[in-house]
Amino acid sequence: MASTCGACIRYCIHPTARIRPDSVATPLNSLSDPWVDASTPSVRRWVKEAAHAVSEQTDDPRWQSVSSHDLRRSWATYHLVERQVDVRTMMSVGGWSDYSAIEPYLAEPTEARIGEAMRT
Repeated sequence: MASTCGACIRYCIHPTARIRPDSVATPLNSLSDPWVDASTPSVRRWVKEAAHAVSEQTDDPRWQSVSSHDLRRSWATYHLVERQVDVRTMMSVGGWSDYSAIEPYLAEPTEARIGEAMRT
């Protein structure tokens, strides 16, 4: 599981650095050359530090509960629902091993997405 978080953060930080369209089917956590030289605990610490800073700047304590998992979930939901990336591609890029693991991210579409779909 640790490498999965790292795979997502590597993709999110620099999505075009080393991936080609023909290599999307290869899970990012199996690539030999990492894009970000950081451990999963480091990524989690960075997210917590950033959330704490935002909480202080906005005087909103809700930011204190943001986690790296929240970022992964919102990243997956955005791509699946808003950008309509197919599930198999997201499973490969995000490191999910089976459909039941990614199914919770297949949230209801947003009002904007529904409006766009109905206009066409």
